[in-house]
Amino acid sequence: SINYGVAGAAVRGNCPHRQLSPMAADGASPGVPDVTQLATLSEETVLENLQVRFAAGEIHTFTGNILLVVNPYRRLAIYDAAWMAPFKGVRINRAPPHVYAIAEEAYNRLRREGRSQAIVVSGESGAGKTETNKYLMRYLMWRAKSEESSGHLADAILQSNPILEAFGNAMTGRNHNSSRFGKFVKLHVGSRGRIEGAVVSTYLLEKSRVALHGPGERNYHIFYQLLAGSSPEERAALRLGGAARDYHYLAQGGAPSVPGVDDGEELACTRDAMDYVAIDAGDQKGVLRAVAALLHLGSLTFVPAGAEEVAAVEDPSALGPVEELLGIEGAARLLLERRIKVPGVDEVRVALTPRQAAGARDALARSTYELLFRWLTHAVNLALVDLTDIDLGTPAVGLLDVYGFEVFARNSFEQLCINLVNEKLHHFFLDFVFKAEARLCAEECVPAPGVSFQDNQGCVDLIEGAPSGILRLLDSQCITPQASDAKFCEEVNSHHAGSPFLAPPRLAAEAGARARQAPAAVFCVRHFAGEVAYAAEGFLQKNNDALDPHFRVALEASREPLVRELLGHAA
Repeated sequence: SINYGVAGAAVRGNCPHRQLSPMAADGASPGVPDVTQLATLSEETVLENLQVRFAAGEIHTFTGNILLVVNPYRRLAIYDAAWMAPFKGVRINRAPPHVYAIAEEAYNRLRREGRSQAIVVSGESGAGKTETNKYLMRYLMWRAKSEESSGHLADAILQSNPILEAFGNAMTGRNHNSSRFGKFVKLHVGSRGRIEGAVVSTYLLEKSRVALHGPGERNYHIFYQLLAGSSPEERAALRLGGAARDYHYLAQGGAPSVPGVDDGEELACTRDAMDYVAIDAGDQKGVLRAVAALLHLGSLTFVPAGAEEVAAVEDPSALGPVEELLGIEGAARLLLERRIKVPGVDEVRVALTPRQAAGARDALARSTYELLFRWLTHAVNLALVDLTDIDLGTPAVGLLDVYGFEVFARNSFEQLCINLVNEKLHHFFLDFVFKAEARLCAEECVPAPGVSFQDNQGCVDLIEGAPSGILRLLDSQCITPQASDAKFCEEVNSHHAGSPFLAPPRLAAEAGARARQAPAAVFCVRHFAGEVAYAAEGFLQKNNDALDPHFRVALEASREPLVRELLGHAA
């Protein structure tokens, strides 16, 4: 059962944190450590209390047993190992506000009640959710070691982070290390209080980033790590000869570096982590060959080869590294034509235009990378399961790390999915904080003061509700003959014209103009965190973005063992 959460709030600024003992109770703490202790409770007093505490170096504040964390955007010593011991065995109502207090409460409740617990970390993009999850996991691993747990298992669980971050995190306009996937980690705790195993679940990888990202952003970290950290011999074997700006899939955002991060050193950390979770040398080599193949694939360009705009590869020799590293043959055929089955005819081959061929190239890259990410997640889980006789029925502490709410100059299908997740997480928060308390007061016949809040259930229904939520309309359009993104957008605006959670077409058009989108192809959702204008262009293609059957046949016949193995993780 989910009993509490950690909320991350993003407030930019420096935090000259006082180096006090976490258990100090000298009464000198600025503000109040729990907003429920405020004499007057309102939005203004809550924010003022957070501001006063932040200015004094206190970034954590309780509201009941929910923790509010204000991101200082710099490393603090308050998460060092020396700060862990004072929280051991301390109930949350006696502990100072801290991430470790939440982790200790989850661990203790599981031990006392014998039921699974979950810690939900929420906040906008860049609020610090991923870092907070790392601290939670480190504390739980430390706590487990104190109960004579397997130190090697605990270290292996922690070592899964660098792998998933290298392949699943990227630099965005809001965050230098943004998780572009959702992750749920279950840490199974045995009767003696030891961590006996772990299972990692990942979902909603932003695979479109492989082929497209915005100015000032980066592709996934592993691409830059490979270029910066591989030896001259490896670069020669992988046919890599340039810097990041020389590869189309990396140059779109200007190939910026991440401040304070050495990509070459990060590759060494990624390799060490793969060693630790027992991914053998042959598989590691296959993983990096696949990554390099995608860099070469993205650099293929197409030109018209006749009056009918039939596509041809501009430099046929550039196909060599792609075919060699993926272990496939006939890459040109895969990218330059489509084979369609027609009743009464074995197969019809249709030549693609240069634009369509570029689309096929990007589709192959997206699908291959997604399969690679699933394979890595599976490899991590195999290592964690093999280290112990894990009983998946034992209670577990779950750590949820999801995307933060996103709004960019251009918002597409990915942002709608991300923001739906955040709408549902916000709805859970409302249900837990307000609705559940109101129900409890009613059941116990206790008078409860009326607290006004905006219920976002209507926005959740607008996006996914039956029978005509936005995603259901999208599914319907995807199976409708002659459907288009523009028609889908018209359906959204007409079906939900009266919804308070959808801006009228005129306002949506204005929002689209600010985002440089054609008015007819924009719809605007009023989320709990603000209005977001979505450009409908590409929605149908992204919703249908399954692995092409002909790509599958080519990968199944690959000479590379790892590439063949990837197909076992296709959806």
